[in-house]
Amino acid sequence: MKHKKHWNGFTSSFFIPVMRVIAELESTGRVTVDEAAAERLLQRPLRCHRCGAGVANFPKLKSHLAECVAPPPVDS
Repeated sequence: MKHKKHWNGFTSSFFIPVMRVIAELESTGRVTVDEAAAERLLQRPLRCHRCGAGVANFPKLKSHLAECVAPPPVDS
């Protein structure tokens, strides 16, 4: 990953679970996305997906992830 939008795309609610996509398609025939809210999620500062610590850049994020002892989040 080279850009924070890539990290944020997979570690925030920007990434829509496939079961939600399927359910929306079956019920309404389309998936609706609030584009402004999605863009805000992608522009958020870098944060650890485990403990939520903010970091300034990818090298610092990688260093933090190597040392973070917080348990991974549980998918709901």
